[in-house]
Amino acid sequence: MGDVLLVILPALILAAVLWAVVTALKPRDFGMSEAERYQHELAARSQAHYAAQVQAATAARARVDAVTRPSQNEQQQRQQADHARRHPN
Repeated sequence: MGDVLLVILPALILAAVLWAVVTALKPRDFGMSEAERYQHELAARSQAHYAAQVQAATAARARVDAVTRPSQNEQQQRQQADHARRHPN
């Protein structure tokens, strides 16, 4: 009986130590933390806000250009009308 304990007890201890080492070294995947989730959400909202700002600025620029710069057709029609007034035939 004593010989059995001398063999089994160290084997059990060795098995427990190996199990503990394997368990400790096993990678854990807890998913995304709350902080990471918040950072991703914040980045997405920031990107959406920036895109909206760019779209609004582009639309405002188009409105200003439409008011301040005549189209080529309008400009050409004015030039033709001026020419016709200066050179009546």
